[in-house]
Amino acid sequence: MKELLNQIANEINTIELTKPIQVLLMIIEKMIYSQEKYLYEIEEELDQQEESMLNNDGEYQPDLDHEFHKYGRDLLAFKRYYQQLSEFCDLLDEYFQEIVKPISRKKLQYLSQYAKRLKDDALDLREYVMQLREIYNADVSNKQNRIMQILTVVTTVFAPLTLLTGWYGMNFEHIPELEPPISYPILIMVVIGIVIFEVYMIKKKKWLN
Repeated sequence: MKELLNQIANEINTIELTKPIQVLLMIIEKMIYSQEKYLYEIEEELDQQEESMLNNDGEYQPDLDHEFHKYGRDLLAFKRYYQQLSEFCDLLDEYFQEIVKPISRKKLQYLSQYAKRLKDDALDLREYVMQLREIYNADVSNKQNRIMQILTVVTTVFAPLTLLTGWYGMNFEHIPELEPPISYPILIMVVIGIVIFEVYMIKKKKWLN
């Protein structure tokens, strides 16, 4: 704001402004144009954030969600700022229709339309922020679901083996299946068969695809 006031003061000192309406139009014009560059800067930053999201392939970035929230809040402030400027220009145009020259009224109408366009740009960027935020949250959620799916498959594979280990690890004096010498090789074959069957079913159901 201080920079804007300095620009307005310098403009008044360097340009001959003979009427108050000229000063008012110049101030409104400076207020509109001075903030326009920040919209373009935000747009460039959002493009960089989108590129970063694609390169990170769903990696969780703790500060990114907070940044999206900040962008949305700033753009909402820009929307309100330009909306108020546009309504102010419309009110001046209506009030001055019998007082000022047509060229000044055309300038007011032009500034009003320009402010409305920037307001729409701010709204479009805010919608873009919301879309990026949804895409980011969806990517993070998909990666977490993928990790949970892998853990579930690993648990499923080892659950029958854990059951066998617990079953034949009980401290009973007589377990008939363990007495024959061939019991251990048979148990190994059973374990291998269970693992092969589970891997086959996992691939058939495409649980890891």
